Amino acid sequence: MTAEQLSLFDQPDEGAAAAARDEGIARAALGADAEFVVQARLAVRWCARALVDFTTDDVLSLLNRQGVMLARPLVALGPVMLASARAGEIVKTGELRATRFRHRHRDLTVWRRAS
Repeated sequence: MTAEQLSLFDQPDEGAAAAARDEGIARAALGADAEFVVQARLAVRWCARALVDFTTDDVLSLLNRQGVMLARPLVALGPVMLASARAGEIVKTGELRATRFRHRHRDLTVWRRAS
Protein backbone atom coordinates (compact mmCIF):
# COMPACT_ATOMS: atom_id res chain seq x y z
CA MET A 1 0.00 0.00 0.00
CA THR A 2 1.45 3.35 -0.93
CA ALA A 3 0.48 6.44 0.96
CA GLU A 4 -0.07 9.74 -0.77
CA GLN A 5 1.66 12.69 0.89
CA LEU A 6 -0.91 15.04 2.42
CA SER A 7 -0.48 18.76 2.70
CA LEU A 8 -0.73 20.42 6.09
CA PHE A 9 -4.36 21.33 5.35
CA ASP A 10 -5.60 17.99 3.95
CA GLN A 11 -7.76 15.78 6.12
CA PRO A 12 -6.51 12.18 6.25
CA ASP A 13 -8.85 9.40 5.19
CA GLU A 14 -9.52 7.64 8.51
CA GLY A 15 -10.64 4.46 6.76
CA ALA A 16 -7.40 4.30 4.79
CA ALA A 17 -5.38 4.96 7.93
CA ALA A 18 -7.13 2.14 9.78
CA ALA A 19 -6.63 -0.20 6.83
CA ALA A 20 -2.91 0.64 6.70
CA ARG A 21 -2.60 0.03 10.45
CA ASP A 22 -4.38 -3.31 10.19
CA GLU A 23 -2.18 -4.32 7.23
CA GLY A 24 0.96 -3.53 9.22
CA ILE A 25 -0.26 -5.52 12.22
CA ALA A 26 -1.11 -8.47 9.97
CA ARG A 27 2.36 -8.37 8.37
CA ALA A 28 4.00 -8.33 11.82
CA ALA A 29 1.89 -11.30 12.91
CA LEU A 30 2.77 -13.28 9.77
CA GLY A 31 6.48 -12.82 10.39
CA ALA A 32 6.35 -14.00 14.00
CA ASP A 33 7.63 -17.39 15.08
CA ALA A 34 4.67 -19.55 16.12
CA GLU A 35 6.35 -20.71 19.36
CA PHE A 36 7.13 -17.11 20.29
CA VAL A 37 3.47 -16.17 19.82
CA VAL A 38 2.30 -19.03 22.07
CA GLN A 39 4.81 -18.17 24.79
CA ALA A 40 4.04 -14.44 24.51
CA ARG A 41 0.28 -15.04 24.90
CA LEU A 42 0.98 -17.05 28.06
CA ALA A 43 3.26 -14.28 29.36
CA VAL A 44 0.57 -11.66 28.72
CA ARG A 45 -1.94 -13.76 30.68
CA TRP A 46 0.52 -14.14 33.57
CA CYS A 47 1.23 -10.38 33.65
CA ALA A 48 -2.49 -9.62 33.60
CA ARG A 49 -3.10 -11.90 36.59
CA ALA A 50 0.00 -11.06 38.63
CA LEU A 51 0.45 -7.32 38.08
CA VAL A 52 -1.87 -4.37 38.71
CA ASP A 53 -0.92 -2.99 35.31
CA PHE A 54 1.83 -3.77 32.83
CA THR A 55 3.49 -2.88 29.54
CA THR A 56 5.15 -4.94 26.84
CA ASP A 57 8.41 -4.33 28.73
CA ASP A 58 7.01 -6.52 31.54
CA VAL A 59 6.00 -9.20 29.04
CA LEU A 60 9.44 -9.14 27.40
CA SER A 61 11.19 -9.31 30.78
CA LEU A 62 9.15 -12.37 31.72
CA LEU A 63 9.86 -14.06 28.39
CA ASN A 64 13.57 -13.33 28.81
CA ARG A 65 13.60 -14.81 32.34
CA GLN A 66 11.91 -17.93 30.96
CA GLY A 67 14.58 -18.26 28.26
CA VAL A 68 12.21 -17.64 25.35
CA MET A 69 14.02 -16.43 22.25
CA LEU A 70 12.65 -12.96 21.61
CA ALA A 71 11.23 -12.22 18.19
CA ARG A 72 13.18 -9.82 16.05
CA PRO A 73 11.91 -7.30 15.40
CA LEU A 74 9.83 -6.88 18.52
CA VAL A 75 6.84 -5.69 16.50
CA ALA A 76 5.65 -9.30 16.71
CA LEU A 77 4.48 -8.53 20.24
CA GLY A 78 1.95 -5.96 18.99
CA PRO A 79 -0.37 -8.51 17.39
CA VAL A 80 -0.10 -10.68 20.52
CA MET A 81 -1.28 -7.79 22.70
CA LEU A 82 -4.12 -6.98 20.32
CA ALA A 83 -5.20 -10.62 20.17
CA SER A 84 -5.29 -10.72 23.98
CA ALA A 85 -7.35 -7.53 24.03
CA ARG A 86 -9.77 -8.85 21.40
CA ALA A 87 -10.13 -12.05 23.44
CA GLY A 88 -11.25 -9.92 26.38
CA GLU A 89 -8.23 -10.79 28.53
CA ILE A 90 -6.68 -7.31 28.81
CA VAL A 91 -7.68 -3.67 28.30
CA LYS A 92 -5.76 -0.45 27.79
CA THR A 93 -5.66 1.86 30.80
CA GLY A 94 -5.31 5.00 28.69
CA GLU A 95 -1.89 5.63 30.23
CA LEU A 96 1.50 5.63 28.50
CA ARG A 97 4.75 4.74 30.25
CA ALA A 98 8.37 5.26 29.27
CA THR A 99 10.19 2.10 28.25
CA ARG A 100 12.90 0.61 30.45
CA PHE A 101 14.92 -0.68 27.50
CA ARG A 102 17.53 1.30 25.60
CA HIS A 103 16.73 -0.21 22.22
CA ARG A 104 13.08 0.90 22.33
CA HIS A 105 12.39 4.56 21.66
CA ARG A 106 8.76 5.26 22.42
CA ASP A 107 6.30 5.35 25.24
CA LEU A 108 4.39 2.14 25.78
CA THR A 109 0.70 1.48 26.28
CA VAL A 110 -0.18 0.43 29.82
CA TRP A 111 -2.52 -2.57 30.03
CA ARG A 112 -4.43 -4.24 32.84
CA ARG A 113 -6.50 -7.37 33.28
CA ALA A 114 -10.00 -7.06 31.88
CA SER A 115 -12.75 -7.07 34.50
